[in-house]
Amino acid sequence: MEYHSINDTSIGRQKEKSLHLLLKRHLCPDETKHEVKINNWIVDIFNQGIITEVQTGNFHQMKNKLASLLPEYKVRIVYPMATEKIIHWENPETGEITSRKSPKKAHPLRICKELYFIRDYLNHPNLEILIAMCKINEYRMLDGYSKNKKKGATKVDQIPVWFDETISLTAKEDYQKYLEALPPKFSVKTFKSLMPLSPKEAVLAIQVLKTVGAISFVEKAGKAYIYSLK
Repeated sequence: MEYHSINDTSIGRQKEKSLHLLLKRHLCPDETKHEVKINNWIVDIFNQGIITEVQTGNFHQMKNKLASLLPEYKVRIVYPMATEKIIHWENPETGEITSRKSPKKAHPLRICKELYFIRDYLNHPNLEILIAMCKINEYRMLDGYSKNKKKGATKVDQIPVWFDETISLTAKEDYQKYLEALPPKFSVKTFKSLMPLSPKEAVLAIQVLKTVGAISFVEKAGKAYIYSLK
């Protein structure tokens, strides 16, 4: 259980994006507790015996780390989610910048598209999932392959303007309070139609909700799988 701090010249710190860095500072202003090596892993924050990992995506990369750390440590994963996002597009040829508000609406269960990859650990007593709601300015280059240059464009950085509430998704009841729009029994099709999620997000959410015990499989009606709230 050896651990020590990594200095600011570390490769991880040099490549760190603004959203990750500023959320880390928001969660723990004391930077001596940042970038700590525990055994063979570098963790974002180690404070009062608790590991905090700021994860903006790519949860599949967390599996081995969680398998190693959860038996010995409390691990808190913090995922930033934009309640409002302003996208700023820069023309690389002229330097002109245009801005627009993203129409995408935040919903806590959108995190399920990431939690799906670590579902084997969601019921571990040492794991806590938090969503940090925030307003974000996102900067992109108009250098994509489509006619308007937006598809496949380079995402330069995301900068949080402010942090709002923090939502915990640890117990099954934490998930269930976002399922109030559902009837007592529902199919996957009904779930997709009533939840503000994309079809892919909805399918992954059902798998996560089953894993944490928020819903349960009841029966199969024809080709439809029927679930109920637990």
